[in-house]
Amino acid sequence: MDRLKSCSIAIIGMLVVTCAARANDSAGELSIGGLQFVRTNDIAMQSEDLRISLDRVAVRYQFANTAKFQIDQRAMVGDKDVTAQLDQFKLPLLPIGSREIRVANLPEATRTKLADQGLLMPVRTDDKGHQQYAVAWVAKTSAVRQQTFPPERGVIVEHQYRPSVGTSSDTVLRRILRSNKSLSPEVERYRKDYCVSDAFLAHLDERAGNGPLNAPMIQERRINYVLKTGANWAGPIRSFKLTIDPGAGDRLVSFCPGRLKPTAPNALEFAAKDFTPEGDLKILIVGRF
Repeated sequence: MDRLKSCSIAIIGMLVVTCAARANDSAGELSIGGLQFVRTNDIAMQSEDLRISLDRVAVRYQFANTAKFQIDQRAMVGDKDVTAQLDQFKLPLLPIGSREIRVANLPEATRTKLADQGLLMPVRTDDKGHQQYAVAWVAKTSAVRQQTFPPERGVIVEHQYRPSVGTSSDTVLRRILRSNKSLSPEVERYRKDYCVSDAFLAHLDERAGNGPLNAPMIQERRINYVLKTGANWAGPIRSFKLTIDPGAGDRLVSFCPGRLKPTAPNALEFAAKDFTPEGDLKILIVGRF
């Protein structure tokens, strides 16, 4: 007897706010993904076509909506849900923009309680030796709805949205900055997170020059995309395609492709067959904006 298979779909956005206070000319990026499906052995993904640009993320899955989205937002420190604790202190779960938390402006007793409960973490001391703190939780927002998949029939699911883009008016990868020993840990993090190659740095040096000032106005943009939930299916994604659109042909792009292979020389299109995501996408775009 035919039966309708159903599963939950969640569009997830995550903000990691465990970093130290950032510079005034920099903005953090939200790690946002596609549709996140509960793990199931009954539904296989035929294909996924993912296109990422600075102003739009579009995804087309080959696999309708029977209910409205339900929004749920939680604050997590590791595996611990600290939403209720933040509510007690009347602190926002997503402290960005106008809701950004000025830790230094909190009463000392409040800072102490937050630190004792693991909601704040020490990052450095100021010029007077006072301890500085950063928030230590991750805000997770889910929009959930039920979706029905008829048996033995392909289903198309499409969605698109404007991504959260991290911005900096300069880049630590400019030669004079990456040669600074105090910035070495950050440069190494970039190399690891975005698989920055020597060829990428050579092209950047051609554009940015060697001067102490960023005269060419080279900037960077960062996009994080939650991809590894695509491994929740019955078997791998049979056909996966990724297109990265930097918005201008002279901008440099770097990310860790893993098993993804370029479809043509110098193209920003990548594909793989029988693809199982092993991690999320972190995309770095450097150039003039």
